[in-house]
Amino acid sequence: MKFTKILALILAVCMMSVVFVACDNGGKEDESESTKTESITVTLIIKDADGKTVDTMDVPCNGTLGDAIEMYCAAKGYEGECFDANDLLTTIGELSGSTWKAYYEDEGSNNAFDSIKNQTLQAGKKVVVSLK
Repeated sequence: MKFTKILALILAVCMMSVVFVACDNGGKEDESESTKTESITVTLIIKDADGKTVDTMDVPCNGTLGDAIEMYCAAKGYEGECFDANDLLTTIGELSGSTWKAYYEDEGSNNAFDSIKNQTLQAGKKVVVSLK
């Protein structure tokens, strides 16, 4: 009886050792699709509330519209945060407001993005960011 308990304990330790060794990734980061970021360039077209184009600029970014807007503001030397604590766009340079919309220029404003900050972008596209 005592021998069976010791044997069961040894087998349990061996099996757990195999599990820990199999799960070891060598301290390397897992590069799954969700964590990879690709550097792309998009053209940002900034419009005011009247629909007048304020500026157009090719912007390198990590593939999200939020990053493209932040890179644009940094390149222009605009101080302060573009997004508020709720990740809502509030300011781009002199333009400030609580309601913004963004969309691909070739798809039109009727196909505006649901999210501005986290919107994944396609390389080479023209993105309109407009104050409503």
